[in-house]
Amino acid sequence: MNSQSIQAAAFHPMRGHVAEGVKVAFPGGTVLTVKATMRGWTLVDAHGRQQTTPTHDANALTASIVKIETDAETLVA
Repeated sequence: MNSQSIQAAAFHPMRGHVAEGVKVAFPGGTVLTVKATMRGWTLVDAHGRQQTTPTHDANALTASIVKIETDAETLVA
């Protein structure tokens, strides 16, 4: 398990960020963790609740992070 912490804006699938246990920090203080499932990668919150649809595509996971980040920035602004 990887305990690396990444800011959402710096997340990139080609830098090894799509790995079990990587924490993604969003504006506003939300932190989600990358989790490997039988159906692909997903993001879970601190309580283990799934926040994104599982996907086998690292770029789709990155797109989910960008969407969550954009939504968080909208709420913070």
